[in-house]
Amino acid sequence: MLSVLKMYFQFGDTYRDKLLKGLLFTLLTCMFEGLQITALWIVFSALTANTLSDLTALIALGVMLVSIAGTFVCSHFKSENFCDANFSMAGRKRTEVGDTLRHLPMGYFNENSLGEVTSVMTNQLDVMQNLGGLLYMTIVGGLAFSCIIVVFLLFLDIRLGIICALTLVLFCASMELLQRYVRTTASKLTEANTKLVGAVLEYVRGISVVRAFSLVDDAEGKFSRTVDDCRDQALSLEFKALRFSILQMVVSKATSVAMCLIAVGLWLSGSLDTAICLTVVVMSFMMFSRLEA
Repeated sequence: MLSVLKMYFQFGDTYRDKLLKGLLFTLLTCMFEGLQITALWIVFSALTANTLSDLTALIALGVMLVSIAGTFVCSHFKSENFCDANFSMAGRKRTEVGDTLRHLPMGYFNENSLGEVTSVMTNQLDVMQNLGGLLYMTIVGGLAFSCIIVVFLLFLDIRLGIICALTLVLFCASMELLQRYVRTTASKLTEANTKLVGAVLEYVRGISVVRAFSLVDDAEGKFSRTVDDCRDQALSLEFKALRFSILQMVVSKATSVAMCLIAVGLWLSGSLDTAICLTVVVMSFMMFSRLEA
């Protein structure tokens, strides 16, 4: 995963400052969201100690207001920097490719695929500019939020913290397996998109000839077959990748259930405070919430 993030920063080298600012605000957003756990712990501690009062409610309310306000402000600047950087570096890359095409020798596309160039300029760059920053924010933010919860658990009960840390490592391993699969199959999907774009260009450029010689049915049939092949290829790759998503879901849900059972078991044995037990039960369902989204 780190190699993917490194390539992402290298691709947007000119806009590195905005990407770094987006990363900083992503981490700050996770920290402010983590304050919700502090508010819960304050309330549960006062409740179990039978010291619940107006002051407790005010302190918890203050912590929640800081969490909400900080999350709102940081989320705004996070999205602003990432969106600006993504669309700007995609536009810059299109300009660079277009400028290069202007200086190509005549006959270049006799030996090279126009569909491949067009596919890169449209489909792939469009996916990068629309989803690149979003995925980056989701994955980095989700991992950071999970790490914050692990730190909280280590502070509350080191046994539960170690279990969550090991589970987080297992979740990251499943993400790495998914990325390895994507690396090996990305070329197949790119090839399918290239053929599709090439078929569209061939059909549009040759429509006058097709109509003149009454070849509409043949041309449309060839185009339809290319569309069907691209769809089948995309669905096949998607279904194969689905098993990794299922693995991640099983890990996250099993961890949540296990944390609840372990916390309750430790509480029943008398080795875990009631307030910590209640806090852990709530935190168990928050740990992978950002990554699951």
